[in-house]
Formats: sequence, C-alpha cells, structure tokens
Amino acid sequence: VTRKLQLESKLNEYWDEDIGSIESCTLYFQEYLLSIIDNPIVLAIDEVDYIFQSPEIANDFLSMLHSWYGETKEVKLWQKLRIVLVKSTEVYIAMNINKSPFNMGIAIDLSPFTLEQIQELAHRYQIELLPQEQNQLMRLVGGHPYLINTTFYHIKCHHVSLESLIKTAATDTGIYSNHLHQHLQHLQQYPELKTAFEQVLRAITPVELQQALAFKLKSMGLVVQLEGNLVMPSCDLYRRYFYNAFFGI
Repeated sequence: VTRKLQLESKLNEYWDEDIGSIESCTLYFQEYLLSIIDNPIVLAIDEVDYIFQSPEIANDFLSMLHSWYGETKEVKLWQKLRIVLVKSTEVYIAMNINKSPFNMGIAIDLSPFTLEQIQELAHRYQIELLPQEQNQLMRLVGGHPYLINTTFYHIKCHHVSLESLIKTAATDTGIYSNHLHQHLQHLQQYPELKTAFEQVLRAITPVELQQALAFKLKSMGLVVQLEGNLVMPSCDLYRRYFYNAFFGI
C-alpha cells in the first residue's frame, strides 16, 4: 500500500512485536498512511477466501478488517479508507453463518447472466448462437457466469459445437466435470448439505429447507432460493448430474 501511494516506507517506526502485527498494522494505517493522504483510498482484496487455507492468519486478519470498518463509522480519519473484498460464496459452506467475518458493509452478489448478457459474451467470443441454442444453454446452466464462459471458451478454442457439449455436459467426461466434482466433494464432506440437496433433487416442486441449509446450498450455486426458504435446483446441469451421482439413475 505504501508503494502504491508512492510514500516513504516507515514500517520500522511503527512496527512493534510486543503489541503484535494486527495492532502494528492498524497504527501504521491510522498514524501514518491515513494521516498523510488527502484523498480517500480503496483497499481492494481479490479472492480473499483463499486466506482460509491458513486459519491462524484468517481469523486475525479478517477481524482487523472488521474493526477498521467499524472505525469508519465513528472516526473521520478512517473514512478515508474504503475496503472492497472479493470472494467466492462457497467459503460459507464450513462457516457458522451467524458468525461470518464478512458480516459488514454492503454485499453485492454476481447475478446469473440474462439472455442479453449471454448474447453479449458470445459476441465477444465471436460465436453466433441461434435463439434456440441460447435457450438450450440457459436451461442447461441457468445463466451461471463461470459455466457460460467455460462453454464459450471450449466452443471457440476447441472448435466444438454447443450440441456436442450439451450431450456430455452432465457426465464425468464433460467440460464441466472438474466443477461438478468439486461440488460433489463438498457435498460428501458435509452430509447435512448432501441430504438436503438430495431432498431437493427428488422433489418435483420447490422444497422448504432450514435457513442455514438453504443459504449454504444457494452460496454454492446449487439452488435458487424462492420465497422464504423454498429452493429448487438452479439449473438442469446440476439436477441431472447429481441425481445420477446420488441415485444412480
């Protein structure tokens, strides 16, 4: 941050091992960086969920950011700092959602693509899709941004048709197999989520789940949440693949 602001580094002056890294970092921002700048700065951290690979660091680091956010509400100096955290919602799978370190600020979700957005992305890939093909793709992956992009990447770079991709989509040899295997691993790791999703897959109408289970399955992208805690599979790809994986049909 100091280098980006083109300021002189004064870490040695503010860092104190006796009070620890969190307090030292806070003092460095408060008494040096924020005190010397005139305009607000944005601290943007992408893929912040990867920090949970080091739990001993994650708790302290996110608690520090949470405290900084709290300071912005009361201390004028801290209002110069804007924090943007970009994360995968799958991080919620293992969390107590009532004690999430991300319970701060304004949450902005990446919504499923609309047909118009799918058309725009296809245009950028220089792919021509018929209206019927656009509808087929929407039914298959439900506008899921990552899956849509994966589809267009394979069509463009591997010179395959959408029809051929759809035929193997819900199998272990299709282009989405790694993505599906990752979800399957998560569900097998958390039996309560697997049981809840099995209930959703068996039903022909939306199913009401416990709030925490509905939230976590939605965070994984496996279901869409309707009124209250009523959910249903978010797309045909998930319905077909996981029904076969769990029930062998």
